[in-house]
Amino acid sequence: MLGFIGVQGIQSIVSGARQLLKVAEVELTEAAQVTEKIANFLLENPSRSTFVVYSYPFIHCHTKNGKSSDFRLNSGLEDIAMRFTGKKISYINRVKYLKHGRVVVLGTRESDFGVEVEWSNNNNNNNNNNNNNNNG
Repeated sequence: MLGFIGVQGIQSIVSGARQLLKVAEVELTEAAQVTEKIANFLLENPSRSTFVVYSYPFIHCHTKNGKSSDFRLNSGLEDIAMRFTGKKISYINRVKYLKHGRVVVLGTRESDFGVEVEWSNNNNNNNNNNNNNNNG
């Protein structure tokens, strides 16, 4: 089971969501609201199989059980599709996604948004905290 996501992980998810919407040319005022929704979804569903897909006019939210929700967009590019896992952004085949719901990765976007999310379990975090307290 996946556990605690640190401050850097949260910052990375928010930065990645912003970058996703910037690349998709979503209007700034709309992007601010949608960034929060994307970040909340990823943080509330901490699993390696959780991701979001940008495919105008929607952000599709996926968990290991399939698609769970959508956010409708009013702006953005119509001819691209991207997946954001909380760690990286990948371009995907839009036609295959729209017709069959399959995510076929075409390439990964260079990370412009900093630190990757570090997944860890609570036992490791507790041990690290205990070590830090004992050394401090």
